[in-house]
Formats: sequence, structure tokens, C-alpha cells
Amino acid sequence: GWLLRPLLKYQTIERTGRFLTNPIIAFFLFNLTFSLWHLPDLYQAALQIHGIHIFEHLTLLVTAVILWWPILSPVSELPRPRYLIQVIYLFVLPIAQLIVFAPITFSTQVIYPFYAEAPRLWGLSALADQQMGGILMKVTSTIIFLLFLTIVFFRWFNQEEEHSKREN
Repeated sequence: GWLLRPLLKYQTIERTGRFLTNPIIAFFLFNLTFSLWHLPDLYQAALQIHGIHIFEHLTLLVTAVILWWPILSPVSELPRPRYLIQVIYLFVLPIAQLIVFAPITFSTQVIYPFYAEAPRLWGLSALADQQMGGILMKVTSTIIFLLFLTIVFFRWFNQEEEHSKREN
């Protein structure tokens, strides 16, 4: 927060920050970026051209920070939304990513030529490797989102409990 607060004193930066960290914008910005980089031609280009590979990772990193901002914001100038919105956000995120994970996991052919030509490790075919990669990405991301969903839910629950106690 200490690094960001001085920048947020500038109206343009604060307005841009508020826009980008709006849960709906953050959701679509990350998922669009994530999905585009998994298109076979873009993915292949990133594997073959170092500058594109760096750009890919920078865009994924920036949009991932924006994605997590509504849950982890450390500054009041760009606040977290209400707990209900956070719960919905964390519930819907792994569903939206099915657009990437499902084709990778359920394809009957290798999607990425780079991996079709790569040396085979552990005796897995290129297709089996791709399918396991899709499963691993989906399971891992679901566990992360579920962990944060649980934390946010219990923070919300505790807030409601404290509010209820104060009223009584």
C-alpha cells in the first residue's frame, strides 16, 4: 500500500485503478488475456519467439494482479467489494476458465504443435500429457479459488456474527 498510495493521489491514476479493479472488469480482463494466450497460434508464437514469450508473461502477470485486487486490495482508495460480491466472484472465476481447460483436457488431438514434437517423458503420449496438463491446471486453480472462497466466506460470517452481537 505504501508504494501505491502516492500514485493514487493523481485523479487519472485513481480512476483508472478503480475501473480496472472493478470485479467485472478484472474478471473479463484476466479471463480474456488467459484465454487468448491459450489459442494455439498465440501459444506457439510465445514458445518460438522470446519477445512474445516475455510479453505473454507480462500480460498474464499484470492481469493476474488486477484479477486478485478485488480480493486482496491493501488500500482503501481501491477497496475490496462487499463479501457477497467477493464470494460470487471467487465462485464464478473457475467456471469461466473452463473455456481454456476443457478443450485442452477433452481434445482428441494435440492442440499445441510444439508439444507434439517435444521429447516424451515418463512414457506419456503427447495427447495424454496435454490432457493431464489440462486436469492439473483446472484442479490447481480450483483449489486456490476454493481456499480463498472459504476464507472470504468465513470473514463474512464472522463480520455478520459481530454485527449481530452488537445489535443484541
